[in-house]
Amino acid sequence: DLYELNFNSFWCIVMGYCSPLVLSTLYFGFVNQAFFRLCRIIYWRNEWIQSFQFYIIIPFIELIISALLSSPILFWHDIVYLPNDYFCYVSVSNTRGILWIFFVSFGNCILILLFIYIRITIYLRQQSNNQIIRFRQGQQRDLIVIKRIFITVGLLSILGIPAAVFLFLFFISGQVHPLVWRIELFFVGLQMIGLCLSQITLIPQLKQIILQKFQRNRVIPLNTVVTRSIPLKQYITTR
Repeated sequence: DLYELNFNSFWCIVMGYCSPLVLSTLYFGFVNQAFFRLCRIIYWRNEWIQSFQFYIIIPFIELIISALLSSPILFWHDIVYLPNDYFCYVSVSNTRGILWIFFVSFGNCILILLFIYIRITIYLRQQSNNQIIRFRQGQQRDLIVIKRIFITVGLLSILGIPAAVFLFLFFISGQVHPLVWRIELFFVGLQMIGLCLSQITLIPQLKQIILQKFQRNRVIPLNTVVTRSIPLKQYITTR
């Protein structure tokens, strides 16, 4: 440009490369919850894969795997500077890069959740009816939680439909809409809000803490305090 600035720099490409990694890490959080339920139901005798240390280590392993899966877009040089949006990312016109990012960020997590759900369903159907009722009820509760996780991830993935629509329009017209990434990033923001809210509904302990905090901060009207104190005072005076 006129100021001899290279916007398509190394750090700009690195930032564009890290964006799908962040989304993939967030969605892997749902996979970890479902995997924990899978271990409680099927591999309940293996205490190590249910330990706290295991679930501290596994996010870093998932981050490394996501980084390796996302590396092809670097070797393909798919991340470029977008002059209309002022940041580096894969252009919508690059079908290969867009589909690969979709697979790394959403597709693999959805496939893993689907596999876990099918595996638990088959396992529960193969179990005999002579199991302890309380144990089976715990398994059914874990299966219900996995259903909710799968539905939540599916609903959040629906917010990626605008990108698919713009990609379809590009196939028809051969032109990229100038506001495609601004619209898509708006829906990504909605996804982040949905992720935060879904964590509250999927984690009973967190939901209970928030409800207790809300009830503790509730303001009791002064009229109710006065009306409740009058009968007690009258009772004391009569005694």
